[in-house]
Amino acid sequence: MSIGFSTTNNEAEYEALIAGLRLALALGADELQVYNDSMLVINQLNSEYGSGDHKMLKYISHVQKLQDNFKKVYFAHIGPARNAHTDALAALGSACNELGGTQTISN
Repeated sequence: MSIGFSTTNNEAEYEALIAGLRLALALGADELQVYNDSMLVINQLNSEYGSGDHKMLKYISHVQKLQDNFKKVYFAHIGPARNAHTDALAALGSACNELGGTQTISN
C-alpha cells in the first residue's frame, strides 16, 4: 500500500499523526494521549528537539495548530514492541490516500 507521494519515515509519522488528530477532532475528543514510536517526532513536539529542516518545521507548526483545538494533548514515546496502534494509524493514513485524501504538507 502506498500513500501516493514521496516521503521520509518522519514525514509519514507526521502525516499519520495529523490524520489521527483530525479524526479525534471529528469525534469530539477534547483531551488526547498520543503515543508514537518515533523518538524524534515526540521530542520535537515536546520541544526537547528543534528542527532546522523547513519541511519538518511546517509539520510541527501544523500539529501545534491542530493541538490548539484540544484542552490537552500529551505526546509520549513508546518502544517498537508497543507500536501496533501506531502501525495501524499509519496504515489508516495510507488508506486515506486511496479514498481521495491528500498530503497535508506540500514541498
